[in-house]
Amino acid sequence: MKAKRHGTIFIPLYINIMTIFFLLIIGATGTVIAYNYHMNSKTALLAADQLLSQVADSVMERTEAVFQPAFMTVDTYSWSMDVEEKATLLTHPLAPMFFRTLNQNPNFTSLYMGFADGDYFLVSSLKGRDSARQAMDAPAESMWYTLAIHHRADGSRYALRKFLNADYALIDSRLENDTGYDPRKRPWYTGAVRTEKPVLSDIYIYSFSKEPGISVSQRFDGDVEGVFALDISLSNISKFLARQRISPESRIMIFGADGQLFAHPEAGRMVKVSKEGETQTMDLADIEDLDDPILDRVYSAFAEAGKTSFPRKMVKVQGVKYLVHVADMPREYGKISYLGLAVPMAEFTGPIARAGKQSIQLSLLVLAAFSPLVAWASRRITKPLNQIMDEVAHIRQFHLENPVRIGTRITEIHKLGRAMETMRVALKSFGRYIPNALVKNIITKNLKPELGGDRQELTLFFSDIADFTTLSESLSPEELTGSVTEYFDRVGSVILAAGGTIDKYIGDAVMSFWNAPQSQPDHAAQACLAALMCREAVHAFNDQRQRQGLPVMNTRFGLHTGDAVVGNIGSSDRMNYTAMGASVNLASRIEGLNKHYGTEILASQDTVKRAGGAFLFRPVGRAVPKGATRSIGVFELVGTTPEAGENAERFLVDGSAAAFLKQWKKAYDLYLSRQFDEAAALFERLAGERPREQLAAMYLESARAFAAEPPPRDWQGVKVFKTK
Repeated sequence: MKAKRHGTIFIPLYINIMTIFFLLIIGATGTVIAYNYHMNSKTALLAADQLLSQVADSVMERTEAVFQPAFMTVDTYSWSMDVEEKATLLTHPLAPMFFRTLNQNPNFTSLYMGFADGDYFLVSSLKGRDSARQAMDAPAESMWYTLAIHHRADGSRYALRKFLNADYALIDSRLENDTGYDPRKRPWYTGAVRTEKPVLSDIYIYSFSKEPGISVSQRFDGDVEGVFALDISLSNISKFLARQRISPESRIMIFGADGQLFAHPEAGRMVKVSKEGETQTMDLADIEDLDDPILDRVYSAFAEAGKTSFPRKMVKVQGVKYLVHVADMPREYGKISYLGLAVPMAEFTGPIARAGKQSIQLSLLVLAAFSPLVAWASRRITKPLNQIMDEVAHIRQFHLENPVRIGTRITEIHKLGRAMETMRVALKSFGRYIPNALVKNIITKNLKPELGGDRQELTLFFSDIADFTTLSESLSPEELTGSVTEYFDRVGSVILAAGGTIDKYIGDAVMSFWNAPQSQPDHAAQACLAALMCREAVHAFNDQRQRQGLPVMNTRFGLHTGDAVVGNIGSSDRMNYTAMGASVNLASRIEGLNKHYGTEILASQDTVKRAGGAFLFRPVGRAVPKGATRSIGVFELVGTTPEAGENAERFLVDGSAAAFLKQWKKAYDLYLSRQFDEAAALFERLAGERPREQLAAMYLESARAFAAEPPPRDWQGVKVFKTK
């Protein structure tokens, strides 16, 4: 049956297939076999590339899953108030948290801190570490090990070692006078003491357990400064590598550019032991120490490529062909390393080659006779199909800008092209209802939307129109709808351009967040810049409305950074990608505090800390918002510093404003230190400089009141709010 549309005749696919097979029924068998042999060989190599890439991606994801929590843990403990405390003969204030952290993170083996005066405290898990237990001569039932090193007044140092069972009960303790272990000389200490950020050490052999491993460490300040660190044993990574081996004859390793061995499926081979007389030394093994010709050839192929990664190379080792793949490992942790894979080529092409040779022998005559016809038929069928494949690839990569156009007379392919165009338009429209990044991940990564979420640190953003009820009463429903639509369009476009995810519009409010669904390391800074840009956009919008004689939409913004559960929430037939948790409620409450303080943009102390030095904040006070159980520091986002970069130059705080903020900080500190007369005098001057500012007047009134009648002795400047 033929279909005719707009003067063009479309021939059904099955008629084309029947015609081709009728013409080729006698001789097409050999042609198809030969073609299949060629294509299957290519497909086998493509499958090999895909498999090698999947193994590499799996190893990289596993590595990130180990190191990212390590960096977060080190950063969290380094800012703890208790980290600068010294251990007593009994324990340390952070010891219970250390035990809990090690229980929750089996990849971590030890948590510890070293001080600038040589003192040291360590908690180490011995679960599944028989070699470590043996190296330390620990009791067989030991599951935990602690070490505290102290110094005496005369400068001598001693160490107290304790071994605990699974219930944290003491099994054995040992006192060592004049210990020779000095944390200040260890790689994890020397690498971290020179920087403010967490650092990843080189692989080295642990002093006590004699295992190869790596440490993440970060400097902390205190009466005695020091370094907090944790150990990651490479044995778990080695076990994971062993599971990734495609076949017994394949090889896998993680290595450095100069041949250092970072990880191997057999962890015991990463350490080489040498003896000179009665002295035994342990060193980290290099690739050449493994005496494995296949891995040696992997490294030589890497060197031949200029010591850079490559997707696939074919090499020969002792007459056997291998496919070699070298991939870059993640470098955001400061180390340059590579994943090397070698798989015998016969694993992929052997069966195809044997079947192909047998088929080719029977089909050579047919190939010669029917090759012109096969070429014609292939072009007739494959050209539109290739177009379809290209369009599918574009859609899978979420490239939805260009319409789908398929040049064909085959009815089914024409209909398929129209269906793909409908799908493209639908997907593009779908991105207007849920976060565009989420839609892209679903398409490009074959994600299946499922109910549930993950706990993740987010920077949350709330905005709200002041006096919206009064505004809505002054406009007709049509005018109100048009005004709110234009307002949301301006604010929403700024948030999206700044990398934010709009969660929902709640009446006249906007809820959005950063760091999901895609990771954004500088999410707090991006949210702060977005708030400044939204304030700018709203001011321009209100200027336009004033010129038109319309009521303005003054807006308040709130920012908070904290953990929340983000994911698909709802029912099996209707989901909403959203964030939930106490941090979300706190961000909303912070936005509401603007009304009390007379400010536009308020941020929590957590956002201020994570945003860095690119922004200027003014301390507003300490508050317990409604529904909260603890007080938080609240700050007004004023503008940016030169560190913010070119995109934020228009928000730079000028000299007079910076001077005002400096005086404000001085007045605020006087207020908190109960010097109310001095604070009142300075607040009075600041209020005079900004007579229309509510915050200065509020603190002036409070300082005068407290000067006349001081608050209780336990007063810390905290205000408890009973309403939103």
